[in-house]
Amino acid sequence: MTERTMSVATPDGAMTTHLIGDEADPPVVVLMAAPGVTDGLLGVAREIAGNGYLAVVPDLYHHFGEGIVFEGSDPKMRETMAKLSDAMVVEDVGAVLEALGDRPAGVVGFCMGGRFVVRAMAAFPDRLIAGSALHPTRLRQDVDDSPHLGIERITGRLYIGFGEVDGVVPPDQWEAVREVAQRSPGEIRIDVHPGADHGFALPGPRFHPEAAAASWAATYELWGDALRQASGTPA
Repeated sequence: MTERTMSVATPDGAMTTHLIGDEADPPVVVLMAAPGVTDGLLGVAREIAGNGYLAVVPDLYHHFGEGIVFEGSDPKMRETMAKLSDAMVVEDVGAVLEALGDRPAGVVGFCMGGRFVVRAMAAFPDRLIAGSALHPTRLRQDVDDSPHLGIERITGRLYIGFGEVDGVVPPDQWEAVREVAQRSPGEIRIDVHPGADHGFALPGPRFHPEAAAASWAATYELWGDALRQASGTPA
């Protein structure tokens, strides 16, 4: 499996981006959770590549330094995460899409990265045509441009997987997303996985095999149906 990094020019400087897989395969942008571009996240990207996609993993913390990664409950993680605005990430994703050329792309994100999926798909509906937001955080916010409202601008296919016992993402978040999804021109699927906690799709103590398997099955189905068809590669 081919792995390399490239430097992507963004409005806030160069951003190290990992590319894993065959360059000819359909690209999928992988948006990190709060710990950053960890070995675990790169392992997930390798699994995506092993299923026939080019996994593209940008280091979204580049705004604050090179190679920032957090372990455990490092108090600096919450501080750094709070400084990373949705607008910064949308600009970063736009830069990645420009670097990839005019190919249609997919996207997947975890925790805060799940929210970034929604933001990015709303900002680039013609480029990001198939996305998966897994245990996304803070989709509904008490602001005029709450992230979940962007679902109305998504024209592609989006899967959202919540955990039933996720203490970070309460049920009112699910319901707000469901309500907006009904008005979306895209195809939106929302699952709430029984017994799954926050972080159920990532390696770690809260990994939930059944919820993760169901979410990935749904994700690969939409990528196969939308992304591979658009790129002209066999499903």
